[in-house]
Amino acid sequence: DVNADMDVSGTAQLNALNVTGNADVDGTLNTQGIATFQDQIVVAGAADFNNSADFAGAVVMQSTLQVNGNMQSLSQGFNVKDYSGVARMSLGTTDAEASIHVRQANANVVLQNLNVTGTTELKFKNSANTSMLQVGYDDSNSVAYISEQNGNPLVLKINDSEKARLD
Repeated sequence: DVNADMDVSGTAQLNALNVTGNADVDGTLNTQGIATFQDQIVVAGAADFNNSADFAGAVVMQSTLQVNGNMQSLSQGFNVKDYSGVARMSLGTTDAEASIHVRQANANVVLQNLNVTGTTELKFKNSANTSMLQVGYDDSNSVAYISEQNGNPLVLKINDSEKARLD
């Protein structure tokens, strides 16, 4: 029974350690096996999980989540993978065939403007970040449009064969 301070300068091996009050570890805490915490873990600096982490409840992050590798939901609902240096996002499949791949029966992609007087656009840009083509809807004027931005013609194709051209 120790009722006061205990100072061990060497190695101490204990069968069981129960701490009723606070425990302050100034160095590294190394556990072999499972460590169970009954309430919270608060990390003031960075947390580094070198293998895997399994969270059963909600995880709230106040800043950036950086994944150096692949990220996948267990139901294959949302995946982000690195294919030879190119990031691809998929919904409904783990094998993205394009930068964004949606696979679902009766799949839909929705762009929704929350501003009543704004414009919703799908923009295609070149490598210089110049807008080349825009498909959009102007809520202010109730106008849907396809707009080529550089004076080039719009071409409609069927089976990769040109059927109509707007100059």
